[in-house]
Amino acid sequence: MEYRKATTGDLAKVFRNSDERLTAEYITAGYNPRKVKDMFREWVVAGDAHALTYGGNPVAIIAWQTLDGEVYTSFAATPEFFEKKFVRFSRRHIKQIQVVHGNKPIVAVSYGTHPQLVRWFSLLGFQRDITQGPATLYKLSPAPNTAP
Repeated sequence: MEYRKATTGDLAKVFRNSDERLTAEYITAGYNPRKVKDMFREWVVAGDAHALTYGGNPVAIIAWQTLDGEVYTSFAATPEFFEKKFVRFSRRHIKQIQVVHGNKPIVAVSYGTHPQLVRWFSLLGFQRDITQGPATLYKLSPAPNTAP
């Protein structure tokens, strides 16, 4: 698995085969899938998104924006992305995004109800933070200062 700066072509491929769980999350969050794709397109054009690829094909798009000293992430993915083999790579990639953004906390907001969701975020290094209505925030705290 690799990552690269996302393109609009990557975005089209991921949304053409979007995971049904994520589509349900977008709707629960109050967005129609078309609006979500438009939001991702803005992040892709701004350079604030990576395509995660397997065998050269995009399986996910991760986008980010910095707000109030934290980096908020959003992602779109195909069903294949949720396979066990991608978790380790995704964990390293999220931490790389954190380093590039000055070791700020990384936040993911989920509207999902899948029984393995908490475990999946935990495997990525996130801790469950707060729940507000249908939204649950997961946070990846800054890495401890390792300087001598």
